[in-house]
Amino acid sequence: MRTIGAFFTSLATRPDTEQVSIGWAVPHRSHRPGLVREGNRCRERAFVVDAGSFIYVSCHCGATPHEIADDLEIGRDILHPYAAEQSLMLTLQRRLREDFGDPATLELLRLKGITVAQAMLWKMSHAGLPPAEWAQDSEASRAA
Repeated sequence: MRTIGAFFTSLATRPDTEQVSIGWAVPHRSHRPGLVREGNRCRERAFVVDAGSFIYVSCHCGATPHEIADDLEIGRDILHPYAAEQSLMLTLQRRLREDFGDPATLELLRLKGITVAQAMLWKMSHAGLPPAEWAQDSEASRAA
């Protein structure tokens, strides 16, 4: 696995990457095409940010931070602090969309102490917050 500095140095020389805002738009193999929102500067690529002591990654396609890190060949150990929680919750949401009654997914939700409805309300920005605050955030965004 590469260091953070070596990884970002390599982005500058790749023809398929582009510096956007405070980070980079970088293609990744696990990307699910066609989910881009109009006006998204990354288009069909992941957003990657050098946060100093860690790397922040996300993509509008729903790929997990762990999937993106694996695609970009960077270690999971240098990802942002909530990457593991985000990866788990995005995977659970994907599995629920594929099969709402998947027994393994339902058991994981039971062990986490959250309902299917709570899991489907979850957003990347909810990482690190208790489930009670997920609903409050959703209600506030609907009211705005």
